[in-house]
Amino acid sequence: MKDNENNNTGNAQDELAAICRDLRIGRAAVEEALATGNPASREFLLGVLRNVRDSRSTGRQVAMTRKARFPYMENIKKFKKDGVEFDEGLSLDDCLSLEFLKKKENIVMVGKSGTGKTMLAICIGMKACENNVQAAYFRVPELARSLGRKSDLRKYGSLLARIDGAGLLILDEFAYTPMTIEESQDIFNIVAGAARKKPIIVTTIRSFSEWKKMIPDEKLAQAFVSRCLDNSHLVNFTGEDHRLINMMEKQKGGSHVGH
Repeated sequence: MKDNENNNTGNAQDELAAICRDLRIGRAAVEEALATGNPASREFLLGVLRNVRDSRSTGRQVAMTRKARFPYMENIKKFKKDGVEFDEGLSLDDCLSLEFLKKKENIVMVGKSGTGKTMLAICIGMKACENNVQAAYFRVPELARSLGRKSDLRKYGSLLARIDGAGLLILDEFAYTPMTIEESQDIFNIVAGAARKKPIIVTTIRSFSEWKKMIPDEKLAQAFVSRCLDNSHLVNFTGEDHRLINMMEKQKGGSHVGH
């Protein structure tokens, strides 16, 4: 019986220490308040502290998700795994448990449009924010244009600060459209600067051999491939275009209703 009481006391003290650390409040004052109360009041105070911590954590996660600037929110339950091939050492569960983040590994997703690359990238980014890791989402064509506006020092500095402050970079639609040599160099500097420091998720509709068609300098195109594949996992999306399938099903449904 006494051992159980000691264990309960130890667990409560550990929880109190964790709560005080999370809320950045002095533990001594809280322990004094707990010591002066009866068991019911002590449990009430601990409950209040738990609620405050959980509320702050939720608010922080919402703020981080907003700061990531995802184009829309996604639900992993709607993700279709058919036709998605993960390389050895990576699975969908590994992506969502953020194991690759801990190892600072990159993920490169390759496949035609509508197969779920952006959806999975956003789901992983949202999961990172839920775990207090700031994600930053960019469409590469838009990012390239933004990086080219260096004359606007305030916006340019804010963009670089957002990139530097992220714990996970998501570069969506890489090599989707042709880039100028200046745009290619700007994007390469982002990729090279993050190497082995922070993970990057890259999505692309093109095979690596096709990147040189989008990047005017062949050596730079090769450098992109080398950087993106360094310490990386490859995920191939070989399924059907889900957006096209959904649209066709809606049209069929509408046509059926009309008749």
